[in-house]
Amino acid sequence: MGLHRQTLRSAFLALSVVITSALLVGCASVQIDTARAEWQAGNSQQAIASLSTDKIPVRDHLLAHMEKGLIQHETGDYNGSINTLLKAVKLLNSRDFLSVSELGGSLVISERATTYKGEYAEQLWLHTYLMMNFLLTEQYESAAVEARRALKVFDNHSDILQHDHFSQLLTAIAFNSAGQTNDAYVTYRNLAALVPESSAVAGALSNIAASLGQFSEAEKYRKISGPSSRNDSGELVVFVASGTIAQKRPGDLFVFPDARISFPFYPPTFRTVPTIAVEAGGATRDTSTLSTSLNALVAESLAARGNKLAAKQVARLAAKNALAESASSDTATEILKAVLFVLEEADTRSWQTLPADLTMVRVPLPPGSHNVILRATHLGERDITFSVDIQPGKSTFRRWRLSG
Repeated sequence: MGLHRQTLRSAFLALSVVITSALLVGCASVQIDTARAEWQAGNSQQAIASLSTDKIPVRDHLLAHMEKGLIQHETGDYNGSINTLLKAVKLLNSRDFLSVSELGGSLVISERATTYKGEYAEQLWLHTYLMMNFLLTEQYESAAVEARRALKVFDNHSDILQHDHFSQLLTAIAFNSAGQTNDAYVTYRNLAALVPESSAVAGALSNIAASLGQFSEAEKYRKISGPSSRNDSGELVVFVASGTIAQKRPGDLFVFPDARISFPFYPPTFRTVPTIAVEAGGATRDTSTLSTSLNALVAESLAARGNKLAAKQVARLAAKNALAESASSDTATEILKAVLFVLEEADTRSWQTLPADLTMVRVPLPPGSHNVILRATHLGERDITFSVDIQPGKSTFRRWRLSG
């Protein structure tokens, strides 16, 4: 009887440690999920308050800053968004290793026990949204600083992030707006090699090449952009975000009848990027656009981590099996195996307030004041109207979030 009690005591002690750890991990994102639901219901300020990091475990602070910064951006609080996203960047740069306790938790419970670092694309989009915020508030030098930081992320993961044409174009625009013409020229040329027929790239590249005395190159890209892009005009640039990014889903692989591996994945998505029409002064204006599918990029970012994830999942399966086998009896071993089987959970954390697509809309306009109407092809989407002052040779920035 004493041996039986000791066996049960050992099993329950091991179970309590495992279950307590699992509960702590599972509760980590409850506050963030609450904030997301509040934002989707239109309660932006309440969502922002819910994302206070004193209510959220340290492992999810980066994610909380991401969500809060984007919601602030969407409400037009660009300076508040800047402060929040800069905290996220600082936090990300300080997290180059896992603590021993995090590593142990990830080997026994789940990747959710570790500090969230974001997918490669999400790390880039911190700088993308900071650039947009700085351009919208006419802080051009700061936008150029973020452009340089973005280029470092591009360099580290160029095989994936080269497909983010929106962020690359934004980087070139940030350099140009800050008067850093040579950096803008190089960035535009690199992007032109990826999208050689894009008028959104070619028009600006033609003008910059001409200003640098590269007249043959200027003419080459002028043929692509057409006559609508003139050096003496200004332009309206609209950052259009549409839809909501796909969410990570958990998948299961049964290795043995009593053992499984749970892994995150992005389901396939099929979307049509909205077409944006621009009217100014009572006339429909020529536009050039360039879009990025954020859905495609996060899926590629996750896939790029596939080998590392698989190795950790195999190690976690072995660690769980070793933990169960170390129990003092067959009964305790079976109990632990059953609990660890149930607690196996994929890390599906992600930046969920992001849009599904980002589109750059460039509209050449003569200098002066204009009343502008933006129209989208999405059924039920309301037009937006605003006034804008265009200066010769300069870009003026606005943003628009579409629901569909």
